[in-house]
Amino acid sequence: MRNERGTARVRVPLRVDFVGMSDLRPFCDDYGGAVLNANIARWLQVRVTIRQDARLVVSAPDISLDPREYENVEALADDSDAALTAEILKALEWTQGLDIQTYLEMPRGAGLGSSSAYTVGLLVAINALKGYPRTNMELAAMAMDIEERALHVHYGWQDQISPLLPAGLRFLEVSKRAAPFQFQFERLPTSEQTIETVERRALLCFTGASRSAGVVLRDVLDRFTAREPATVNALRKLSDMARVLRVALISDDMAAVGPILTETWAAHCALSPAVTTRQIDYLLSFGAENGAEAGRVCGAGGGGTLMFWSRDGRDYLLRQALISQGYQVFRLGLDGAALGCWLE
Repeated sequence: MRNERGTARVRVPLRVDFVGMSDLRPFCDDYGGAVLNANIARWLQVRVTIRQDARLVVSAPDISLDPREYENVEALADDSDAALTAEILKALEWTQGLDIQTYLEMPRGAGLGSSSAYTVGLLVAINALKGYPRTNMELAAMAMDIEERALHVHYGWQDQISPLLPAGLRFLEVSKRAAPFQFQFERLPTSEQTIETVERRALLCFTGASRSAGVVLRDVLDRFTAREPATVNALRKLSDMARVLRVALISDDMAAVGPILTETWAAHCALSPAVTTRQIDYLLSFGAENGAEAGRVCGAGGGGTLMFWSRDGRDYLLRQALISQGYQVFRLGLDGAALGCWLE
């Protein structure tokens, strides 16, 4: 049954990956893969309202104050910038007019999964307007399929799944040659003290350089397809490090987290020369001089957001040092960082 009131609001959490990249789907087909991540209290807001006509009006006030209007879904599909939206509407067999408004609270290209957050948010909103015929996991599978068709990518899977999972630190794993695609998910049974420590010592710093993850991911995919040993071994190492970090967090072994993240970053850099930049290298060195025990790029790399793991008791000093250089610094905000959907 459709929603008679005609409006759905969705708040989609972004994600931070403590250990990522081994969710590269071709790699998972051959080896399986594991990641450890968390939703954070930074959001993509989605508002979808049924129109009385067949027009589709798309707006994103954080990008432009001018909405874009289309006569129908075919016209939407003809606009390369709106192809993803068109694929979502087609997948859900939506035929009515809509006002679609989104707003992202973080800079775009921050490496926190905002592109897939849009796909998931719009799927959830329209699914709600249709009376919730599909489950969250069905929507996650649809999100992966839609992005492959619309964006011509065949990369990871954590970004489509993560917004639909409960808040907290999560370990996600997929077995090799899983057909159909299936994954195992665990919300880590960590103590309150461990969560408090992670909240306090982990800081996010936006570099100011937005980037397209596709540039890095395409290079990693090409290198993996060519079976370059350094890339294959680095992906296997990253999958192993997700498991090692899981054990450390469950065991409340906070002393192990910094060295694990350092080892993770070394493996990440071995994937491709495109992962890091001079600015990233400078920021990581600056962080180390001002209280960071470890640091790494969120997402694929090449820019976006860094996650620093501060030395115990140095988080405030690290934060102030980064702010003094003009960088935006954020806490994670793990509590309550779960997707929300409301009908109006």
